[in-house]
Amino acid sequence: MKKAFVLNLIFLITINLVIKTLYLFGVDRGVQNLAGTAGYGLYFELFNFTFLFQILNDLGIQYYNNRHISQHPYLLGKYFPHLLGAKVVLAGGFLLAVLGFGAMAGYPWLLAPIAGIQILVSFISYLRSNISGLGWYFTDSILSVLDRLILVLGLGIPLWAGWLDGKSPVPVFIFSQLASLSITATVAFLLLKKKAAVIRLRWNPYLNLVVLKNSYPYALTVILMTIYTRLDAVMIGRMLPNGQEEAGWYAGAYRLLDAANMIGVLFAG
Repeated sequence: MKKAFVLNLIFLITINLVIKTLYLFGVDRGVQNLAGTAGYGLYFELFNFTFLFQILNDLGIQYYNNRHISQHPYLLGKYFPHLLGAKVVLAGGFLLAVLGFGAMAGYPWLLAPIAGIQILVSFISYLRSNISGLGWYFTDSILSVLDRLILVLGLGIPLWAGWLDGKSPVPVFIFSQLASLSITATVAFLLLKKKAAVIRLRWNPYLNLVVLKNSYPYALTVILMTIYTRLDAVMIGRMLPNGQEEAGWYAGAYRLLDAANMIGVLFAG
């Protein structure tokens, strides 16, 4: 098991370094160059704004579930339908909060599909927590880059070929992310359905309460780190007279921070 863990960790880091580097400096950078500093700055501000409510989207379930399933893999069939139902309810609350506060802040309609991106990311993280908890490390490694690989092929090639020149790339970028994440979520769900025979959503208030009671330390860690790493872009966009342009410049540098944090985040995950 230790040998398999180490080998798959090396595989995980290697494919992420290759695929996500192509994504960061090819797709993401290409979209920013095409959209302009202010256009991309608005996207970056909206994206970070949705991050501030991400705690409502998960409440630490992902991290608790990863640890719990790895200790008790036979409980997957019992927990999965109930926690998936809880995730659906939490996603609804997250969406309402984002859209409500976003409307008060005067943000445009792009906030809604970006919130959808966060919901899909949270669902994929939960599905992957079951997969990695079962010890399917190779499968989890593939899923960790599948959405980015789809974006590199589906959006990177048009960007490099110049097919999007003269068009507004930010909406295309957002909906391309929605499509790639939807495909990844479907693949992860079908894998669990096939191997663990889990299909129906269920709702058990007592079980969900017990899980949330045990997951709150993880939730607290997530919200503190999210505020620490994501609030700055929102503050730049809201406080400065040319906030969107400044947020765009900040986003360009933040991409380098994302790349530098990649190995640590992957290893910890």
